[in-house]
Amino acid sequence: MPYQVQYPTNYELKLLEPDLIQDAMLTADPIFQQFPITSKPVSMVEWIIRENIKGLQAARGYDGQLPRIQNLGANLLSMIPGVYGEQSVIGERELTTRAPYNAPGAVINVDDIVVERQKILITREVSRIRVNIWTLLTMGIFSVYAPGTNALQHAGQYDIRSANTSTDTSIGMSGAYWSDASNANPIVDLLAMKVNFEKGTSCRFGSGSSIFMNQKTYNYILNSSKIGTRIFAGKNLLPSAADVANLFANYELGKPVVVNDGYLDDNNVWHYYVPDGYAVAVGTRPNNDMIGEYIQTRNANDPNMAPGPFIKVIDDPDKTPRNIEIHRGHNGGPAIYYPNGVVTMKIAA
Repeated sequence: MPYQVQYPTNYELKLLEPDLIQDAMLTADPIFQQFPITSKPVSMVEWIIRENIKGLQAARGYDGQLPRIQNLGANLLSMIPGVYGEQSVIGERELTTRAPYNAPGAVINVDDIVVERQKILITREVSRIRVNIWTLLTMGIFSVYAPGTNALQHAGQYDIRSANTSTDTSIGMSGAYWSDASNANPIVDLLAMKVNFEKGTSCRFGSGSSIFMNQKTYNYILNSSKIGTRIFAGKNLLPSAADVANLFANYELGKPVVVNDGYLDDNNVWHYYVPDGYAVAVGTRPNNDMIGEYIQTRNANDPNMAPGPFIKVIDDPDKTPRNIEIHRGHNGGPAIYYPNGVVTMKIAA
């Protein structure tokens, strides 16, 4: 009697998925508060950007006719979703090691290996989604290539507004990068950003909004002599994070949020999700509308071509060499409903 290999079914792995995804997001990336991951039964990533509401209500006088206003225009945008997926293999050696010696018909239990490999695949999937979103917000464009090739597999470009604290003095920027501790003036820069980029939109970059950056970039704020003198009444002392948060709140600015997380690529090189020298301001909207979503679309590898990620365990006992494949992937991409709600600031060289 042949050995029997025991592992979770596709259905059981699907039930484990919420917990595994939560484990993969231990850092609770705050960007998912503005860009939640959703699943929609569509084949394309599609969204609508509505034009700004303009004008004032007309006066008509008694018995006057009601003037007709122009309908609000809208742009329907669409993107071919990225098609993502990987597999992890439980190889012949692992199966041989797990099998009890001289016990035909015994059960080889690889539940733990399958769950661990699924966790790895989910972690890589969540990291890919985070990279796509953060790259889009900081650069306005993202491109994904097939591993080890120049074959473009997925790309997107969006109208993300930007400012440079060193060069955009015409709109009130200080003319210095934040890495210049003596001359940098983050408060002036952020107030200028708020004045220039709130106009004509329903997005607000005041209290309740967020300014995302990594730790190195945030340290420029702490080391800024002008920040120190503002907080300590002319004395250039090193402020605390609470001091900075209170100072920003006093000027009705967004809260600085440190996103110091990132990922190791397959060559063991570290990459921050928010790169050095950038700050990403994400504003608030009426009714707390989300700025965007990461939409997972329909997938032919999912039962009934359902939307969302797919998971499969493939075990062919007649295959040589014997192995078990764990597959996972998704189709999807980011949609930005309110691009005016994001401003990327270049604040260091």
